[in-house]
Amino acid sequence: MIADLNNKNVFLTGAGNGIGRGIAIIMANQGANLFVTDIDLKSAQETVLISNADKSIPSKLDVTDNDSITNEVNKCIEQFGSIDILVNNAGISEPQNSPLSKQEIYELIMNVNLTGTVNCTETIIPFMKKQKYGKIINIASIAGLGARRTGGVYTLSKAGVIRYTKGLAVELGSYNINVNSISPGAVWTDFQKNSINADKQLSDQDAKNLFDKRYVPMMPLGRTQTPDDIGNLAAFLASDDACNITGQNINVDSGAVIE
Repeated sequence: MIADLNNKNVFLTGAGNGIGRGIAIIMANQGANLFVTDIDLKSAQETVLISNADKSIPSKLDVTDNDSITNEVNKCIEQFGSIDILVNNAGISEPQNSPLSKQEIYELIMNVNLTGTVNCTETIIPFMKKQKYGKIINIASIAGLGARRTGGVYTLSKAGVIRYTKGLAVELGSYNINVNSISPGAVWTDFQKNSINADKQLSDQDAKNLFDKRYVPMMPLGRTQTPDDIGNLAAFLASDDACNITGQNINVDSGAVIE
């Protein structure tokens, strides 16, 4: 079986919905044991039910809180004995019509998307070093590769994730730890659906159709992405089939960005 994750222990952040849930489902199908975390415990519990993994534990995690990270990492190791795979998926986009100041929005996005990724990783690295094995997968975005209409701090945070991934791969290579990032393109999720439906000017139109009209013209393959698309690549990178791949950022975007 390609991407065999049988009995591998996965610590997955931001897995309550969307891309994180897609990754959880695919990895569970490949035999992984999942420690499914999200800031919303109920959504993490729902992911566990949907993924139907034999060994899967939901838990609440705030990636902006170092104590929360330490507690959940220790809990995962107590339950599974090790962490073989870390998937840093927790992230947020810039809030629209927010009462927060520009500085507060900057700090929020960077704390979740970049600092949260770094802190989760740095907490787990010592355990991976000790066992001389590990797979770290960071979920970035094609927005981190260049100027986008969204602009702002979100693109900065994702660019930081990509650069952090590359540097860490060099640092950890001698410990048999692979570090890669995935940059999704336009992924259809409930978040996208709800965002479109919230726009009163668009409320009488089909959300998925509007989403496709916006993004498909940018994509040579002519289709948007799904959480499963991201999950399939994450499972491969987490497996020993990808043992010679490290320090790479791989786009899953239907060809929207061709470097």
